[in-house]
Amino acid sequence: MIPKFSVQTAVDMKSQLKEMGINQVFDGGADFSPIFGDMEDLDVVVQSVNHKVQLDVDENGMEGSAATAMALAFRSNLVHKEALDRALASVLNKPPSKTAREHAPK
Repeated sequence: MIPKFSVQTAVDMKSQLKEMGINQVFDGGADFSPIFGDMEDLDVVVQSVNHKVQLDVDENGMEGSAATAMALAFRSNLVHKEALDRALASVLNKPPSKTAREHAPK
């Protein structure tokens, strides 16, 4: 008689992949253009990679299954750093404005 059992596990693969040197997909700068086409204004990063495996054994034999899922994040580059720097510098260089109380009718 063969024992019946089922085993399953799930693993977050991000740390293992980074240890193997696969960093650019997580940190930004990876070229995903074959998947998403023109990405001039879009930065895609992988947030997580999860792998799940299940093995079932019974009197009829063995059955196994596995699945891997990736969660992607899309970061827009439509507002460029230079534009933000100019806007911030403009705000910092303006003289203080009157408060609402100073504008209120007397």
